[in-house]
Amino acid sequence: MLGRDITIYGDGMQVRDVLHVDDLVRAYEAAIRAPDKVTGEAFNIGGGPEQLLSLLELVQLLRA
Repeated sequence: MLGRDITIYGDGMQVRDVLHVDDLVRAYEAAIRAPDKVTGEAFNIGGGPEQLLSLLELVQLLRA
């Protein structure tokens, strides 16, 4: 978007669990609505196994 190169260290086949920002916002909103249920808890928030992408795949999506 900014016209800059993206630097990938390694071969780009490293896998990441991607999450859409809207899904993260929904998780925060749910926590805000029920603070008594989440106080003192830790959460791993990610897209899950079906959302795994290599860095090369992610860059391709960003370019589209």
